[in-house]
Amino acid sequence: MLIAGGGTGGHLFPGMAVAEEFVSRGPGHRVLFIGTARGLEARLVPEAGYEFAAIRSRGIAGMGVMGRIKGLLVVPLSVVDAARVVRRFRPHVALGVGGYVSGPAILAARLLGVPAAIQEQNTVPGAANRILARIAGLVFVAFEPARKWFRAADKKGRVVVTGNPVRKKIVDALLAGKGGEERVRDAALGKARLLIVGGSQGAHGLNTLAMEAMAALGAEERGKLRVRHQSGDKDREMVQARYREFGVEATVEPFLSDMAAAYQDADLAISRAGAGAVAEIALAGLPSILVPFPYAASDHQAVNASVLVDAGAAVMFREAETDGEKMARAIAGIVNDPERRRGMAQRARSAARPDAARQIVDRCLEMIH
Repeated sequence: MLIAGGGTGGHLFPGMAVAEEFVSRGPGHRVLFIGTARGLEARLVPEAGYEFAAIRSRGIAGMGVMGRIKGLLVVPLSVVDAARVVRRFRPHVALGVGGYVSGPAILAARLLGVPAAIQEQNTVPGAANRILARIAGLVFVAFEPARKWFRAADKKGRVVVTGNPVRKKIVDALLAGKGGEERVRDAALGKARLLIVGGSQGAHGLNTLAMEAMAALGAEERGKLRVRHQSGDKDREMVQARYREFGVEATVEPFLSDMAAAYQDADLAISRAGAGAVAEIALAGLPSILVPFPYAASDHQAVNASVLVDAGAAVMFREAETDGEKMARAIAGIVNDPERRRGMAQRARSAARPDAARQIVDRCLEMIH
């Protein structure tokens, strides 16, 4: 299998979950990733033990006039580079997981007769996947609302709703974690555990909002909390100082390497609404307050969040329309209501799709045969 895409963890990690499932099917199953030399895939893919090939490629969408021109000029070179990789590796099937690298790689695979599919993590697809859907044999989407963006493919039965692929270690850990009843019982015995996470780099807007919420909570309410906060590097000292000022028991870390453990050790999450975060929060069966990244393309994080909000598993606030008072009321309202927490937890787990990687690999193998 050839897997093309990357640039961000949101694209790369689902691809790695599919790769893990694919190679587990037999000793002869191999995966090669195509990415760029400057993307995080250049480091993470080899570290995970998979083959990797870099091609010349640049982003086009959202890059400004000169950026788009430069990106378009590189496209022919990208396709040539990708074609060389395809000829050398000779894949039986190719999968695009989004990002500008997936475009030339999947195009090259199709031109050379390789069956190809794409996987879309978000409810609103990126430009590359919207274009590639025209030539892909199958379109895997994480959320039902994404179907409307692929109407032509859907009419031909080529769209499959699978959920977002999550690495098996994380799936197993989250599914083995505490359910709604256990979380509520544990919280009743001690402090409610609050997890605040804004993505791999942290999120300044979310950090600021969380500190405003702590200020708005009374001393009694703050005393009920034990916080684990992923702040990113830039805001770590500020966030630590504010928690000390408020007298809140808190652990502040720039990065969380074991997200499964972090979700398991929480009663409530405050998070951005990237596709991976939404999938993992659902698998963890964790009540959440979601604050979508306001500058996400096509506002896709807000649409992602709506999947859990509509299920009754989460509350969503738009950053520009929210202040510390509103966030504080939401935190207290969930922390102080065991029945509500229990219901949100159960509905979150019901929205999870733990077998996404298996479904994708099954259908890709069908394309080969």
